[in-house]
Amino acid sequence: MSAIRISQSGAMRTTPEGKWMDFQATQFCTIDPPSFIWKARISAAPFLFIAGRDKYENGKGQMLIKPLAIYTMANASGNEIDQGTMLRFMGEMIWYPEAAMMDYIHWEEVAPDQALATMTYKGVTATGTFTFHPNGLVQRFSAERFGDFQGEFRKETWQVDVTGYQKMNNREIPEACEVSWILKSGDFLWLKQEIIKIEYITANH
Repeated sequence: MSAIRISQSGAMRTTPEGKWMDFQATQFCTIDPPSFIWKARISAAPFLFIAGRDKYENGKGQMLIKPLAIYTMANASGNEIDQGTMLRFMGEMIWYPEAAMMDYIHWEEVAPDQALATMTYKGVTATGTFTFHPNGLVQRFSAERFGDFQGEFRKETWQVDVTGYQKMNNREIPEACEVSWILKSGDFLWLKQEIIKIEYITANH
């Protein structure tokens, strides 16, 4: 394959006590070079939506948020965002496992059911741990990732749990996931998503 196109739906919230907001998103990824762009329409309230974009390209990350797709509320970039978007790319290898065989990923067994993945690309390095079911399917991805917590930017444990598998395009893929921050104050589940459609694009497509 040369690229992957993914349609998603789900819900997210910004605080542990916050209101869940439904979203619809599309994502386009490549593995050589590693990149993705994620565009979402988030329903914040009746008649109010937020346009969100998360991008990883040429080793750099950027997060953009625009209420009503008109004015910019947040536009984040920098070293911490580069590391975070790289970790997102790694965690989402569950949808495009060919990336696991690329030269920019190094693997190390740390337990019978766990493997440490280290990605190095364009001067940035990030590391995360994959945990597997006895049947070999991915169960969890976790890593130390920068996040914004009440105005404080710091590293915390970021965790992706696979909650369902489904066969799509002749592949058994994780079609449902939950994403949490594992904090001292308690686990903060902030995103739930499902894959509606996934398309693998070949070079001659």
